[in-house]
Amino acid sequence: MALTLAFLRAAREDDWAGLLAAHPHQVTSMTTGLRSRLEELIGDRLESLRDLPSGKALADTIEAVDSTARQIGDATTFELILDEFVAAGGRLFTPKSVTTALARMLDVTPASTVYDPFCRTGELLIAARMVAQANSPHATLHLYGDTPDSESLSVARMNILLHDVEGELGWRDVIGLRDVRREAPRFSVILSNPPFNVANWDHGDQADWHYGRPPKHNANFAWLQYAVERLEPGGRAGIIMANNAASSANHTEKQIRMRMVEDGCVDALISLPPALFPGTGVPAMIWLLTPPNATRNEILFVDASGAGRMVSRTRRALDESAMTEIVQTVRDWSAGQPPTESRDLVNAIAVPLQKIRDLDYDLNPAAFLQRPYSPPGAADALPAVRDLAARLDAEHSIADQKHSDATDVVQRLSSPGQVSSPSPADWPEVRLTELCDLVAGTPTHDAPDGSVPVLKPRNLVLGGLAGPTDMLSADEANRLSRYQMRDGDLLCVRTGTVGRTGLATHEQDRWIFGTGLIRIRAKPDSPVDPRFLSLYFTHPIVVEWIRVHATRGTSIPNISSHVLGSLPVRLPPLSIQQAIGGVLGKLNDSITAHRRISETTAELRDTLLPLLMSGSLPAS
Repeated sequence: MALTLAFLRAAREDDWAGLLAAHPHQVTSMTTGLRSRLEELIGDRLESLRDLPSGKALADTIEAVDSTARQIGDATTFELILDEFVAAGGRLFTPKSVTTALARMLDVTPASTVYDPFCRTGELLIAARMVAQANSPHATLHLYGDTPDSESLSVARMNILLHDVEGELGWRDVIGLRDVRREAPRFSVILSNPPFNVANWDHGDQADWHYGRPPKHNANFAWLQYAVERLEPGGRAGIIMANNAASSANHTEKQIRMRMVEDGCVDALISLPPALFPGTGVPAMIWLLTPPNATRNEILFVDASGAGRMVSRTRRALDESAMTEIVQTVRDWSAGQPPTESRDLVNAIAVPLQKIRDLDYDLNPAAFLQRPYSPPGAADALPAVRDLAARLDAEHSIADQKHSDATDVVQRLSSPGQVSSPSPADWPEVRLTELCDLVAGTPTHDAPDGSVPVLKPRNLVLGGLAGPTDMLSADEANRLSRYQMRDGDLLCVRTGTVGRTGLATHEQDRWIFGTGLIRIRAKPDSPVDPRFLSLYFTHPIVVEWIRVHATRGTSIPNISSHVLGSLPVRLPPLSIQQAIGGVLGKLNDSITAHRRISETTAELRDTLLPLLMSGSLPAS
């Protein structure tokens, strides 16, 4: 929904002004009324405007989108919300550093016809146009894309329109049921980031494949062959692919890989670093392909697995120097220059076909390029080992005490006559909104050098808040002071895995919470204990209530702060709430203490392993 609202703000300024000025009770009907105009603009149905939250919740979202767009612009706001959208739905979004590098490798020019057979949100087509315009400001590219579902198609069309990109986007599964063959249009540039390792992709298509029918359990070589098939003479394709496609031992895949190599289709393979893609740390690889029957004696292998820099605690990006080095390596190779085996950030080598045959058509760059390994010295590593051992010893002591506390609690509860069970008949049932104020989170823009952490759904761990966070500058955090956290606040996931919660402590004071979350804060003098409330959200009855009330206007479940505020809360007296929190809190504390032991033990093992394996430290 927020994506569509960001697009509406950019595309229909007058209508947006009317929404901002409207009473909260009017905005739902007004937004629904605008649906047909937006659907006409993008040429597709907008399911996200069919099941809207009521009044106040929608008005709050409209206000948040407008405030963000005034600060950073419509296109950037759309991109920020898009990042949350793809993460919540388990989708894979191709980050800008990768799209730009790939478009540069393929030398997209104003004369290019560009096609993406799985165009996701249109990000690669946008990158192709940007690269062409950098060379020729008035370039008008012919851009085409396909996507397999209507929701992705709507988002892609909104995205390219926001970036002033004209393109023809369609909705069809181009590999599962291919209705185009050799008479279909050909393109000078094909670039794509299709889904990795898709099973059951073949929906009955009996057409022949040029290099062999891909196995039903994995579509990787369907995408690679399809790209080759759609290239015009002299064209080039760049396909982002799972690493296992380069070295899969599956007989069918190996045969297809061999035939593509022997027919000259495989020009180069580039290993990308891990953590480039939101939501996954898995590395990937770029295949550069050419049309069949090319004369080729060598294949270029580029290892860029160590390139780029961390822009947050979980995300890496290819900065300008990394992109330039990768792209220049590929361009030099295309121009007939031998690659430099060791640049500052990447290694590259041209491997003769005979050597590839000798390795049974293993196309993993690591098979030909291996960085020299320097074993760690004991003098440098032993202080870390001692620190970890001391920390582990302290954590064991803490865990022993937590375990003892938890055991005492359980024994008291299970002893006959030790448990008094006050009747809940007098416990009132109230709505959550009577006890707490609920505020939906705001889009944020990560600042790697920032000083204020930003909490997102991934930071809700075992009922608490933990893990690496994005960061904001202090000035930006002050501007977003409405979204600050304080001790006792509860965060609830509102999209995707709705209902998952995390309780803030004093450590999260003044941190900011982002989109995808709802902050639940007890009202002044409210008779509710925060720890009891966080545990209440894990009750099976409450979990089921949230599941039933989460809307599914799109494929991603979501719940608004308005709907969540109607959650019935059975509220015992405060003393009983605190007692319940104390009992279950002891068990949670024991779980947390043992989890820390596990993490520290794994860190100690990983620190010792290279020392022992290299002989720097005797094992006896």
